[in-house]
Amino acid sequence: MGMQFRPASYLPIKANSLKEAETLSGLHPENIILIEDQKSGKQSVRSFDFGRFCYTRKDLSKNQFNEQTGLKQFRIDSSSFRPERRNFIAKTIEFIREQRGAESSVIDIAGNLTHFFFFLEKSIDEDEWPSTMEKSLTCYQKYVDNISHRMRLPRTAKQALKGRSGYAFTNTARELVCSAHGLSKQDIERIIPSLVVSRSDPIEQDQIASKSDRQKFVHFCLSIFEQLHESILNQRPFPWRIDLSNAGIDKTFIWAGQPSSSPKRSIYTDLFYDESGAIFSEEKHEQILNSLGFTRSGDLIKINGSGNSNRSSVNSWFRKKRAYFHELNTNDDLYESCLRTSYELATYCFWYSFLAATSLNYSVASELRVGSEEYIPERGYVFSGLKVRARNKTVHAEFKKQFQRFFIKFQELRSWAVSQLDKEPPIWFFLFERSKETKIAAKGTAHLHKKSDFDRSSYRLIPNCMASTLKSIVRTWEIDVELFPPRMIRQGVSFDFYKLSGSDSGIVAQKLGSSISTVQQAYSRVNEEDSPPELADYYNRVITSVKAVGRSDSNHIPVRIIDDDSTDNLPVGNCDNSDFVKPKKAEQFTEGAPDPDCARSETCLFCEFFAIHADETGLRKLLSFRELFPLLKERAGSIDRYIAVFAPIEGRIEEILEHIKKSYLYKAALIEEISEEVSEGDLDEFWSHHFNFLIELGYAE
Repeated sequence: MGMQFRPASYLPIKANSLKEAETLSGLHPENIILIEDQKSGKQSVRSFDFGRFCYTRKDLSKNQFNEQTGLKQFRIDSSSFRPERRNFIAKTIEFIREQRGAESSVIDIAGNLTHFFFFLEKSIDEDEWPSTMEKSLTCYQKYVDNISHRMRLPRTAKQALKGRSGYAFTNTARELVCSAHGLSKQDIERIIPSLVVSRSDPIEQDQIASKSDRQKFVHFCLSIFEQLHESILNQRPFPWRIDLSNAGIDKTFIWAGQPSSSPKRSIYTDLFYDESGAIFSEEKHEQILNSLGFTRSGDLIKINGSGNSNRSSVNSWFRKKRAYFHELNTNDDLYESCLRTSYELATYCFWYSFLAATSLNYSVASELRVGSEEYIPERGYVFSGLKVRARNKTVHAEFKKQFQRFFIKFQELRSWAVSQLDKEPPIWFFLFERSKETKIAAKGTAHLHKKSDFDRSSYRLIPNCMASTLKSIVRTWEIDVELFPPRMIRQGVSFDFYKLSGSDSGIVAQKLGSSISTVQQAYSRVNEEDSPPELADYYNRVITSVKAVGRSDSNHIPVRIIDDDSTDNLPVGNCDNSDFVKPKKAEQFTEGAPDPDCARSETCLFCEFFAIHADETGLRKLLSFRELFPLLKERAGSIDRYIAVFAPIEGRIEEILEHIKKSYLYKAALIEEISEEVSEGDLDEFWSHHFNFLIELGYAE
């Protein structure tokens, strides 16, 4: 039989009582679809169709609606029904509906379980379906392994998953298995340990964010700050385009005064907007579509290479956007409200950059007074503030000369914000304060739609946290940048000072306004330079022996050479793990060798999926990585850590190069030629980018 809609039974996702949740008599689980409460004024209703998983053949295309019910539903092939799946589906529906939290929490649980069922569909054989307790535990074990692996992937990988998301997914699946088979959490954890995400563990020095990550965060913030600064002062009509390419990030999006949780709402496309973000007229929009060959209403159009919408739908979407922006720009109260939220985002962005440049504590920086600064032409701005925890000790922070243009722009933006208030705040960094009535009604300045909704006679301090708007932007657009709250910025910069001072605790204490004991306790660690010279020979012998550890064969372990036109997908070579299975060491390596970790590309050298192009591009990648090893010794923090972590990798690189020379005699000259070029600074683009960061931050010259 073909695909068709099945008879559906729609139930509220949240039952009114436990008894109601357990009552499914007269209903077939395979036909049940859970829906949220249809609130007045809400255009769409979320639904969760768990009954469809009783069928092995389904039409998973989007935008399927049953005309008889007007609700979303998936077509199925009724001949693919599997009765053995019915019981677990019934248990799942009961588990969801018996939840006692708010409906929004129940919806989150249903969403997590949908993720679990998609995994079962894709990765579990048909005879492994969780129809018994043993099979359920087996499925849960495989699910935990899959999530654990995805949590360790690089952030840019397609299957990458954040730690807390992975914890939520597996935790919900475990609770379902417990409920379905009458088990306790402890019963399952004796067999399958749960994933744990720590929220309060102290950050070890080895876990301090890298300078390159912090530098990328600062570039990200300054890019947004400069673009918002220009748009606010010029009173440009919305929408505005934010282009992050000048920060080395290939992302661009539309900003309309408030963060968007959906990429569709803030997507930038040259079908709608010009380069600045200004929306086209309807005539210009029609002209563009016609010039691209979309002349009929049914012609399918991709927005930025994705999706399939017919021309009439795209036209309708465009007209709605024009109407929205017209209302925003012509309603003075709404427009000025969006200017204020834009100012706050710009201030946050400059604030984080300021902390990274000065290393000030939050408590000091947030209270810096206007007039406490002094401009010294040779150095830049020097700010003075009181550190209350250090008995009101005066702290001096330097905002260097190269940042002067950013500070001038911040002064201009701050002057605009002051013009919105009755009186200038005495501190440098401030946000708008909500009126007493608005404080009760809502949180955040996204709700300030009228002049009366904010208090012109007051202001508020920047909070000691990460701005939720920045979080939303990074999450919505999947931007590969790590966000750092003030405490982590201070930690990282302070640790940099300690290393750059040559481990001089006195100098660092003076620079940070801390005591020497605090510096020694918080930021010191033994490094190679502190080791007595007489230990050098001993360590060299240890390094040599460690390079040979972790192999079952005393001879050279070969590497797979590939000869095709494909582009390398690793900074050190190529990975053939297209199915995203858990990586493992090649057979010749034993426990002493590093375990392959997709989040650390250097360990890929030991993976069974690793291969290398022995051409100019592939060799330059590997040789550029080798060129940075002297700097890695510094960053390792101690010679012992270098021996344990990096020496085997350095040895593996030497081994790969020797294997290529012996297998392809004519490659020896190419390796020598590229080695010379790399030593003179002609690095692979990826490693050159990292090397430039090290130069800027003082690790290299």
